[in-house]
Amino acid sequence: MSGVESIVPFIVSSWLNVAMYAFELVLCGFYFKRRSRPLLHKLGVWSLIVADGVCVLAVNFNVSLTITGAAFRNPHFFVAPIAAQIITTYVSAVIAQLFFCNLFYTLTHNILVSGVIVVLIAVHLGFSWVSAILLLLDPTATSGISFTTTTVGAVSCAATDIIVAVCLATKFGTLMRETTPGHATRSLVRRILILTVASGSICATITLLMMILLLKNNPAFTFLFVLQGRVYALSILGNFLLGIPTGSVAETTPSEPFGSTFSSPVFHIPDSMAKRSRPRSSVARVSRSVTDETPGISLPCPDHGEESFHLDDLPFTYPHGKADSDEGQSSSAGI
Repeated sequence: MSGVESIVPFIVSSWLNVAMYAFELVLCGFYFKRRSRPLLHKLGVWSLIVADGVCVLAVNFNVSLTITGAAFRNPHFFVAPIAAQIITTYVSAVIAQLFFCNLFYTLTHNILVSGVIVVLIAVHLGFSWVSAILLLLDPTATSGISFTTTTVGAVSCAATDIIVAVCLATKFGTLMRETTPGHATRSLVRRILILTVASGSICATITLLMMILLLKNNPAFTFLFVLQGRVYALSILGNFLLGIPTGSVAETTPSEPFGSTFSSPVFHIPDSMAKRSRPRSSVARVSRSVTDETPGISLPCPDHGEESFHLDDLPFTYPHGKADSDEGQSSSAGI
């Protein structure tokens, strides 16, 4: 009976894993319906689909081996899907962390902090992949260097998520303090803060909890680890799909109910950022807002147009000032 009880959480996590992956595919379908997406963002989303798909198959295969008892007869046969799960999960983690890191660098141009985040990403990816390789070489090893590499990978991944979440929270907290005082303004800014920081905080919370469970050798670690990759993917896709496409503000008329075309508040693009990557599409040709004189939070208004700042359209920006975008049409990013 105890053996059955130990398998039940594993089976439940696999079902939840499939459900989350199905939801991820639905969000990807909505994402690819949008035109003129940055090329690197497209590649990142496709990488998430492939990595998470392989991970889901590996988890389900592992569950079938456990139920049939084949895993106990041949340990090498059992660890192969686990190694695949480790590799693909941290691929999803790296993609999500790079997107958040790019957002932080684009907003702050802080090369030092961004560089530290990139180094941490490389460290946890390296240690995690090494732990997967060591597991393949010696399936019976549950301590020693294999456990050490796994622990270092989990700790550094959690540290990366926490640093990213804190950096973004600090930045958007600063933007909130710079807005005009007022109940309505504060309410909208809180929405921005939730939409932009919550996803990074969720990832950080889960990885921190997983690190604690791993150090305590708690079996709940396996349950969360099965879902970790999908959490990263859904965080990024949720950020991409939230926000207002550029130009939708201009279509609003005073006769329309306020909020009917606004799914979330937006950031106004600072002039220094807009000049580096000015869109050529007709959608982006909207009238300049009076808030151009004071870069910061730009509140949606029904009677004039604004340029929206979206993480979805955000090109990957490099320290020398160049940006990689798809067909040169990328000036903002969806939160």
